[in-house]
Amino acid sequence: EAYRRTGQRLEMVDEALAADNASGTRLPWEEVRDWFHFANNYVDPIDRAAEALAQRLRDHALSPTAAALERHLAEGFSVSVRYDSGRGLREFDAQMGHLLIDAAQPPETRRFQLAHQLAALALKDEIASVIADAPLRSAAARQLLFVGLCNYAASALLMPYRAFRDEARALRHDIDRLAHAF
Repeated sequence: EAYRRTGQRLEMVDEALAADNASGTRLPWEEVRDWFHFANNYVDPIDRAAEALAQRLRDHALSPTAAALERHLAEGFSVSVRYDSGRGLREFDAQMGHLLIDAAQPPETRRFQLAHQLAALALKDEIASVIADAPLRSAAARQLLFVGLCNYAASALLMPYRAFRDEARALRHDIDRLAHAF
């Protein structure tokens, strides 16, 4: 019932936005959503770069640990990481080189936030190249695509395709054991 109500609310919001946007131009989030759809939710250069980075960061684990991500942020980009509650999921001060992550989040979310920031810094050229080739009409859409690609790269960093595939086969696709491994 809650799912149905949420779907109805989203439809109402979409209709309201469409009415406000009667000129027929797509909103930035629509452009980005469509871009990912037409890319089949796969961005090869970013996927491969993230997998290579994951390989360099692994410490006897299938996926980079939070400690490995923090270490690479510190050593490779002079970024210090601090955990604090109540200030948002992630705040990055590029000038000071400080990354603040909400300590109240589950460990998996904190690890994803570390991976997101590392991807934004370590894979910035690959991400910028993809954005430059994307047929987006507004700066807002390009900024949304940047965030989406950083999330994509963070996911690829934490679940590198080849390592995940090999482990899935070895574990006979046991979801619980895969979740524990990654």
